[in-house]
Amino acid sequence: MKTYQAIIFDLFSTVVHWNPEKIPTFLWEKKVLKSTNLITYRELGEYCRLFSFEKYHRACIEVIGEITKKKSEENIEISCVERFKTILLQLNVSEPDTLSRLATRLASCHMKILANATTASQTHILELRKLKNSYKLGLLSNFDDAQTAHRILKEKKLGHLFSSIIISDEVGIRKPAAEIFSVALDSLETEARETLFVGDSWEEDIVGAAKFGMDSVWINPNRTRPEKKGIKHPFKKQIFCIPSIQKLSGLIEQLT
Repeated sequence: MKTYQAIIFDLFSTVVHWNPEKIPTFLWEKKVLKSTNLITYRELGEYCRLFSFEKYHRACIEVIGEITKKKSEENIEISCVERFKTILLQLNVSEPDTLSRLATRLASCHMKILANATTASQTHILELRKLKNSYKLGLLSNFDDAQTAHRILKEKKLGHLFSSIIISDEVGIRKPAAEIFSVALDSLETEARETLFVGDSWEEDIVGAAKFGMDSVWINPNRTRPEKKGIKHPFKKQIFCIPSIQKLSGLIEQLT
């Protein structure tokens, strides 16, 4: 029998969900792409004359690929504003004030679209409220714009449910780095052995938490059969699997 004092959740795809249908599209090389690139390009206004959308889009693809690789290899966070600065520098926009102003404008435009594409299920909110009665709840998320993450939580009326909210953009490191799990536990004033982590990414959430000494719950809608709730893994900590967080309180009752 296990006794938990706290539960830490990943934010996206666990508590809040993306609605891809709300992401704008454009035609590129005979394919329809879901992306904010065309909208952010138009946000440049008069600066669009400096380079074509084709050059802008290709620069976005190249820079995002490089940044994604760097984040993964070094477990560091690179902010959305820094990403757009790098894109603009590659397009020869280098005057400091202009670079900073445009990058901030593009990041704000990009994040507004992403925020508007999020939803929060009422059944999930009810589950969180139920869990809050018995456990300290924390949030730990990899996201490159903390201001937008907090705004999403406020607009979805979720922020007050968590005693601690840690966004990678605020600390400069990302899951699965041990340091960010340590920050989250310190913020909740709890220990790894008495904390349950809930997330949807196997490598970032589940492996990261297990290596740090936490039991975890893998949210995976594709594994719904009861006999698959417990999964084989090379770690000493317990790992469980459920299709959504609305099943979480039932699982915890079984464990405790």
